[in-house]
Amino acid sequence: MNAASLKERVASADRSRDYACALLRIGFSFLLLYHGYLDVGSGAQFVIHALPGAGIPEQLVKLTYIAEIMALLMIIFGVWARAAALAMAVNLAIAIPFIYFDEAFSLRVRTGWMLELHLLYLANAIVVALQGAGQYSIGGTNGRWN
Repeated sequence: MNAASLKERVASADRSRDYACALLRIGFSFLLLYHGYLDVGSGAQFVIHALPGAGIPEQLVKLTYIAEIMALLMIIFGVWARAAALAMAVNLAIAIPFIYFDEAFSLRVRTGWMLELHLLYLANAIVVALQGAGQYSIGGTNGRWN
């Protein structure tokens, strides 16, 4: 194997990685964005009632919804994607035990474990936080948070 073919293989692998990063961050963010949009539309009452005794102010819950929308848009466009994905991972890691705890031991007849979608979102957020946005983004590969 000569140096030129090795260089070509490395460049091809980098392009594949960048395509995979873009597909992962855009796909998962669009799906979760719709979920966040529905949450914002329904208001903060569900979360406030789901966390009895936690003492979370309603304004903070509303700010969380706005942050969900903004963080997901940042991930889609690749602007500070690592920071936004980290924020989403923290948000999901908090929401799963508090909001979806009743689903932890539930199974659906046809689709399986009730928490699988939430955990898949969490895993995707962690991967984007670790990988970054990739070349095909507004932020590109420059910067610590891209």
